[in-house]
Amino acid sequence: MYAVVSDDGGETWTLPRPTRLIGHRPTLGLSASGRLLVTYRNVGPDPGTAAWMGSVEELLSDFAVAGRIPQPEHAHQTDDGLVIENPAGTTHGARFALRPLTYPQRALARLTATVRVDAADRQACGIRFGGAWWRLYPDRLEVADHAPIPYAPGRFHDIGLSYTRGSVTLSLDGERRARIRVDARDANTRPILWGTPSTTEENAGRHIWRSVTLLTREPRYERRYAWEWSFRDGLPDAWSRGHVLELDNDRQAACGDFGYSGWVELPDGRFFCVYHHGGGDAADYEPDKSSHIRGVWFTEDDFA
Repeated sequence: MYAVVSDDGGETWTLPRPTRLIGHRPTLGLSASGRLLVTYRNVGPDPGTAAWMGSVEELLSDFAVAGRIPQPEHAHQTDDGLVIENPAGTTHGARFALRPLTYPQRALARLTATVRVDAADRQACGIRFGGAWWRLYPDRLEVADHAPIPYAPGRFHDIGLSYTRGSVTLSLDGERRARIRVDARDANTRPILWGTPSTTEENAGRHIWRSVTLLTREPRYERRYAWEWSFRDGLPDAWSRGHVLELDNDRQAACGDFGYSGWVELPDGRFFCVYHHGGGDAADYEPDKSSHIRGVWFTEDDFA
């Protein structure tokens, strides 16, 4: 989600700036206390309708990682690293969304990760980078249209991925191992994620992450973004977990079936938000055909 700001009543505007949120259809305004409230369609890894409250300066302090952890035991800290452990099934996958590329035709990016894979179905463990899923298994790495790349099982490996205007290069434990071409004009080249590739297919597995870093440069927008994470820092999406209020989860619905919202502040300080909700977990749900109108109360204290 991006924002433009005017300091002269709309006569002039700043260039678009990234906000801390991943979302569509924001409805924003000032509360009686002077804080900015935004309700929106959350299109991060755990979609639904969400709200955020704070200052303009905080909103514009660049991107914050968003995550999906269906149950606490699906991603937990150990002395070795952050363990993502999915039981058999299709709905347990944990994943994290990093800062996407704005304009892949000119962007430059570098991602590194230190990870060990103990067990993995095809959709259990991977990194989405440069328009492709780099799938990780206990003894190999796979990416579409390339031969499997073997590595020693039972140990941590250093993965490096570099993107330059439609070209992605893989290094494994410091050695260059693969190079692929991708469509820099395709919107699917923008997302950067790690964890479970699919949240709708069999994704049983166990993988341990020690660190992830991301550096991107966007010459067209004169932007530079750097993010570093170690498992000792806690969950990668800690800021979003502590500041974004989930009003309703709709992770099984099609994106267009939820998330339009409007809100009002009552004289007693409560907020009432009305939004549309797909109900993707209902037995009679039909993508692009089902939707409900719901409402929810909340207060500023819910953001504490």
